[in-house]
Amino acid sequence: EENTYEEWLALIHPDDREPVHQSLTGVLEGKSNYWCMEYRIQRVGGEYAHVQDRVFIGRNADGLAVSGIGAMSDL
Repeated sequence: EENTYEEWLALIHPDDREPVHQSLTGVLEGKSNYWCMEYRIQRVGGEYAHVQDRVFIGRNADGLAVSGIGAMSDL
């Protein structure tokens, strides 16, 4: 089951949510093909995990972000 961006963002710790959103949005709107950031995200049980998230961004011929593949590591 795929989650929406908003559903994923809602799981991020409130103190980390805006910095993560701003960082990822900046990369997607820019020219970089890579994003990496550490933050806290809520686990199924409600506690927060400290993670490192990495995404390689695919862009079309016009440079627009159209896909991504990534991995999240529990730190």
